[in-house]
Order: sequence, then structure tokens, then C-alpha cells
Amino acid sequence: MARVLHIEDDPNNRRLVQKLLGAVGHDVVDADGGMQGIRLAKETAPDLVLVDINIPDLDGYEVTLRLRGMPTLQDVPIVAITAEADRESTLAVGCDGFIAKPIDAGQFADTIDQFLKGHREAAEDTTDQLLRERTQKIVERLERKIVELSETNQRLEDVARLRREFLQNVSHELATPMTPVVGYLRLLLNEELGPLTDLQRKCLSSIEESTERLRSVVDTLLDVSSLETGRMHYYARAYDFRQVAEEALGIVRSKLESRHRATPTSSRGRWCTSWTTRRSSHPPAGRSLSKCGRTRTSICCSRWPTADPGSVLDTSHGSWSRSFK
Repeated sequence: MARVLHIEDDPNNRRLVQKLLGAVGHDVVDADGGMQGIRLAKETAPDLVLVDINIPDLDGYEVTLRLRGMPTLQDVPIVAITAEADRESTLAVGCDGFIAKPIDAGQFADTIDQFLKGHREAAEDTTDQLLRERTQKIVERLERKIVELSETNQRLEDVARLRREFLQNVSHELATPMTPVVGYLRLLLNEELGPLTDLQRKCLSSIEESTERLRSVVDTLLDVSSLETGRMHYYARAYDFRQVAEEALGIVRSKLESRHRATPTSSRGRWCTSWTTRRSSHPPAGRSLSKCGRTRTSICCSRWPTADPGSVLDTSHGSWSRSFK
């Protein structure tokens, strides 16, 4: 039997049509709005389309005009089934028939079969005038939508601006009290304010580690704020991966050694690989290496049997692309 696309926002009406047409073997595909109806018309290739006029997103007139513009649906009958439009207007925009609500349940399936067999309703001579009026209303509707989109876009821009200002203010408010904390903590650890016991040094070292983590979070917030305001940019450029890796290792070497962990070396037969969350692994000229230090970099060392002795394999682009000796 036939496949019927029913575009209707009222679930009760959808169920009624589904029951009446399903009883005679038709396959009914439901859509609850104009945009969904257009999408399903492309995907399902219906044999007939039933469309209500007063539906969300695009109304029935706009949906009919859009469907009539599709080459695959030019010969498919489109029948308006509504209680709020007039016959001439629906025929003027391209509908082949008009069924008024409430529908006659006893004759509904037979009426649909007539349209499937080729029955079409003819429009009167006032079609051109009605079509112009309907086109004007469509233009007015589109104009209102454009205004609504412009206002929504302005609100989104305002929200984004407030978020940038909030990040910037929070970052600076967090960074300001961190300065004396770090300074006095360093004085205590250097025993410039008096000798420390082992337990005191252990506690202060733990505080220092947490403070550094907090500073890293603050610096990241500052970077995000700089990126969004255009004060900082990422650059794509050629770089020496081995030099970048050595600089990154130099930053964390003392911390690793203090925890009795071995650091990678350039001994023969070993290789180093780096994964970084930043687009540019090498900081732009004039930037502090602390930026590179804050980049989350994982250095992994292991034996690579196919690599030349003393080589460094670069995976910065997701593959084994270059080898630095």
C-alpha cells in the first residue's frame, strides 16, 4: 500500500489518522512540525503528504511551498487537512486538495485513495492574487524570524562578554592573594624566619605543592581569558621537538629527582615522545618558558627497536613523522 506522511502537531489527530489509514494497510509516517516534516519528506519518499496549516516552525503554507520545490515531490499529492485555512489559499500555494476538520472518519480512507489514484482539485482564477498575498505573509514571517535571531545573537554576545569579564576578574582576584602566600612560604622553607623541624618542613612542602597547583589553575584561567579577549594567540610553526622536550624536562627535573624518580636522558637506544594539549608546542618569541611548563606534557621513555640509537621520534601530528638525532 501507500506511504503517507502526516504533518500534524496535535497527537490526538495523528493517532486518529494513523488508525484510519493503518486499518486499510497504509504506512503512516508522523511529523509534529514543519521542519521535521520537510526532513522526513526527503528521507521517506512518501506517496502522499497530509499537512496541517497551523503547525510549529514553518506553517503549512511554507511547508507546501518547500515540498513543491523538491524535484522528487513535484508529482506527489499534497492535501491540506485543517480547520483554520481556506481551500483557495491552500490550492494557491501548491496543495492538490483540501480536507476540513473535523474529518469524516467513515469517508476519510476513501478520500485519500482518490488522491492516490490521481484526483486533484482545481484552483480558481484568483490563484495569482492569493499566492501574492501568501508570499507577502511569508516574507513578513521571515523578517520577524530574522529580528528574533538578531536579538538572540546579541544576547549570546552579551553573555559571552560577561563570561570573559568574569574569568578575567576571578583570575586576578585569585592571583593577588597568592603573591604573599608564595612569598612567605618561600621564606619559611628557606629558614629565613627560623629553623624548621623535619615535620614542619614536610608540612610546608606539602603546602608548597598545593600552592603550585593552585597557581597553575590561576595561570590557566588567565590564559583562557587572554585567548578569548584576543591578547594571546596560538601559532603554527616549525619547531625542534628535542629542544622543546629538553626545556620541559629541565623545568620538572628537580621535582622528579626530589621524589626519587628517574628522568629521561639522551642515552643510546632510548626514545622520547610527547603528547601536548596545546596546538603549538613551542612558545612564541618573547614568551616565558613557564607557559611551556604549564602545558600538560607527558614524556614517555622506552626502548624502540626500529629507532636509530640516540634518536627522538616526534608524534606531534599524531604519527611517527620525523626523527631528530
